[in-house]
This record gives sequence, structure tokens and C-alpha cells, in this order.
Amino acid sequence: MTVCWLSLVLFAANPTAPVVRPSDNPTAVEVTVELSAAQAERLKSGRIDAELGQKLLIFSLVDEQDRAGEPIFGNYERDKTTLIFRPRFGLVRGSRYRATFRIEDASDKARELTSDYLVPPVASKSVAVVETVYPSGHEVPANLLKFYIHFSQPMHEGREIFAHLHLLDDEGQPMEAPWRETELWSADARRLTLWIHPGRIKQGVALRDDLGPVLIPGRKYALLIDAEMRDAQCQPLGKSFRKEFRTTKELRERVNLRDWKLATPSANSRQPLAIQFSRPLDRHLAARCLHVRDADGREVAGTVSVSDSERRWHFQPRQPWSAQVYETAVDLILEDLAGNSVERVFDDDTTTDAIPDNADPILKLTWKPQ
Repeated sequence: MTVCWLSLVLFAANPTAPVVRPSDNPTAVEVTVELSAAQAERLKSGRIDAELGQKLLIFSLVDEQDRAGEPIFGNYERDKTTLIFRPRFGLVRGSRYRATFRIEDASDKARELTSDYLVPPVASKSVAVVETVYPSGHEVPANLLKFYIHFSQPMHEGREIFAHLHLLDDEGQPMEAPWRETELWSADARRLTLWIHPGRIKQGVALRDDLGPVLIPGRKYALLIDAEMRDAQCQPLGKSFRKEFRTTKELRERVNLRDWKLATPSANSRQPLAIQFSRPLDRHLAARCLHVRDADGREVAGTVSVSDSERRWHFQPRQPWSAQVYETAVDLILEDLAGNSVERVFDDDTTTDAIPDNADPILKLTWKPQ
């Protein structure tokens, strides 16, 4: 077991800095300091109140700016001249903690002695990499709403991830405040949904008026994920990832199914049903917002794939198609890359451009195998 120790003694060697001792499990530790006889006399033997213990010894999580946070919860105990602190919960792998011993010298000046403890991360057989980024195409509307970033293994969560996500302009310079800094991870922490700030996309919003839109039509940009972004074991990525793209004009039109082209399969076959979209759609919404149903309204079992830079949708049935009428039902939340849905334009906050409330909430395309 490898434990990383960092000790800093700010004042004289007597008294001494706190000691952090890990057990067989490095996330379970015991923090001790040696008290003077006078300090020990002021504390009762055995378990003591946390508020009293924190006047002498605190144990805190340290952030990336080397700042110690609030004292973490735990139990204090005095054993003769030793003050002992045991955290109530296990420490986080790959995180750094600081023990601070507060003392007073002969002149009654407050001093602090500290020791840092870095919890070793779990050894991993491989480093995480960026597997895929959507949109996968190299042209996007200037009012692009979001990226999906897929990693090869679970990633470390926390607001600090945004320090490792960069949007570069055509001169390679980082854009100012491009992101909506809200973490949106999949349940397995392998997919991050990264939003460009909607306030800089919507027309007439103060943030767009003050800072301007993030993306300008007809220019080149790059999404850069730097190699310092960490996985769930706090290991950095194996390498940085860069996706270059060009912007087209802003897109402010509802998704219209009448513009789609269907390639219908043959009856008594398992040929895929294919739909060519009129423009690229949100990859993950396209994968789950279209449903194939038979003439009795039962959902047909099969496998969905999205390809051609999110312009093409395939459905492979488990069983051969029969000679009956089918329908492909579309959920209203289906969106294009700019957040325009089947129901309304992303910029539209009223019902002016929305489908009427009394309309069928699911749109349908009816077809029959050849």
C-alpha cells in the first residue's frame, strides 16, 4: 500500500504537528496530536464534545486551490496526553485532507501546525479516454445547444470538471464563459451532457446582449477536453481530446416530420426501417423518441441505431415484418442540435409556435412494408 504524506511544521518542533494514520483501508484514518500537560488537564478523559475538540484539532478536505474546507464530522477522544480524532465516514479516494493543530505559545499568540494526507486512488489497469463526442458531424448550427461526451470509464464528478472543458475560437483562444456549469452525468458517470449557456443562445436575453452569442456563423471552433480531467479513481485522462467543427447559420425552425424520407422494408423480412432526417437531430433523443407500433398499437421489439452524423435512423425488428400497416410514433421532446423540438422553436417561450394543446401529443408516420 502506497500512502502519500505531506507534512508542514510551521513553528517549533515542540509541540509537534498532527499525525494522520491510515488503517489497512486508507480511507479510514486516525488523527492524533500530543497535548501539553496544561492542554490535557482542560479536557476530560475519554470521549469529548466535537465543538471542544475542534478548538484544538480540525480535519478538513483540501480543494484544488489548496484551501481547507469546513471541519468534517467525526469523534474526539483524549487518551492521557493524546487527542484523537476519527472521521465518521470514509475518506474519498484521490482527495487530500489537512489536519490542523491549533496551539498558543508563551505569548498567547495563536499558531497552527498542519499535516496533509492524500488518500491513494485505486490502481486502475487502464486510463480513461474520450470515446465519442456528439454531435459527431463537423458542421453545426451557430446556436448549437449541447455536446454529449462519452468516456471509456466512470469519471470524477464535481464542479471542477469545467476547468478542463474548453471551447476554442478560430485563433485557438479559449472562449469566455461558454458553458452552463451544471453537471449532467449519466447514471454510470460515463456520459456528460455539456450545455452551451442557453442565456447566450436565446435572442433578447440579457446575457446574450451583454456577452454576445458563444458561436458565430461561418467560423471554425474546437472543443478541447484537457488531459487533466480525472476519472472516478482520480487518475487523469490518458490524453487530451480535441473536436474541431465549423458553424453554419443559426437554426430556428421546428422539427417537421413532413421533411423526413422513409425507406420501408419488404414484408416477411427483417430488413431495417430507415428514416432520413432533414437535418441532424439530438443523438440520444433520436435513439429513444421514435417508436414503431403495429396495427393493434403494440410496440414492435427491435434495435435502434443512429448514423450519418445523426441524420439517419435505423430500426431492425426482432421478428420479420408482416403485411400490415405500421406507424412510427414520435415524442414531442425530440430535438435538433439547436434545441428546436417537434413542438416549438427553442427561442420561443410562448405557445405561439407550439402545437395546440388539443392535438395528439404523439406525431405519427404511417407506412406499410413493400
